[in-house]
Amino acid sequence: MGGRVWIGVDGGGTHSTLAAVREDGTVLGYGSCGGLNFYASGMETVRERLSLAVSELLGSIGAEGYAMLSVGSAALDGRASEAQKQEFAGSVFPRDRLELCGDVFMAQCGACPGKPGVAVVSGTGAMVLGIDEKGTAHFAGGWGYLLGDPGSAYGTAVEALRSVFAAEEGLGPRSALRSKALAHFGAASVRDLIPQIYGDGCSPSDIADLAREVISLAENGDAEASRILKEQYRVLAKQTAIVLDACPGQVFLWGGMFGHSSYIRGLFRDLLLSERPDTAFGEPVFPPELGAVVWAMQSRGFLTQSILETIGSTWRDKK
Repeated sequence: MGGRVWIGVDGGGTHSTLAAVREDGTVLGYGSCGGLNFYASGMETVRERLSLAVSELLGSIGAEGYAMLSVGSAALDGRASEAQKQEFAGSVFPRDRLELCGDVFMAQCGACPGKPGVAVVSGTGAMVLGIDEKGTAHFAGGWGYLLGDPGSAYGTAVEALRSVFAAEEGLGPRSALRSKALAHFGAASVRDLIPQIYGDGCSPSDIADLAREVISLAENGDAEASRILKEQYRVLAKQTAIVLDACPGQVFLWGGMFGHSSYIRGLFRDLLLSERPDTAFGEPVFPPELGAVVWAMQSRGFLTQSILETIGSTWRDKK
């Protein structure tokens, strides 16, 4: 196969997507793997996970290697430090062919390549990034699962569990969240949730998966599930409004919570419009894995309008 290959990666907390692009912008194929948040999964696990996915993607397109690997990781806010980059690369990824940055940058770069705009990511975690006309970044959220991530699957799941615990102690209303939580974690009682959640086999993404049940209950009119989601996404809407104050532009939504749930998209849109009635929502031009390629090419002075047009005319062909 002629032409050098650039690989872009959207490394989420639970699920990651890869794209292979020839240097002229032709999109060659896609791959996937588990989460690439090395704070949640561990650096060695993430490295092995990504290495296997890259090898499988290269094999699927008939390529022996790549010119550049551009990774957006949910573990990062911005561009990785040299120490982080070195640790991430290990002995597996050549550092001179590695770009490592926060996944929200890749989402923003894919949503509106080369233009101002605000990307709101709601997946396992949540974060808002705006790029203004001068190229300055404006952040909100993204504190991670240990410090609180409102408007995310993890934040939603934790609030649902807190509701279950409060109800068990008579401090809050009983709801269908109790039975859903017990079934999700395979627990016989509410107290039995403790060893199930704190045990070695339970990851942040396992906890975050409970958010699906919260959404399902809210869609069917459960008051407590609806309250939790409204509180979670009201915070994310307020964070987005603050970024919009510093960085006016279109708002682009990305991440599993938005992508898999029309209920969540509608709820967030309504909450943001109540904060900023003039908000304009846009549809992303490219997905974040292609945003990662665009970001790397732009960072290294390789990006041209011709490349962007070729990506635009070929990226859906391999989907």
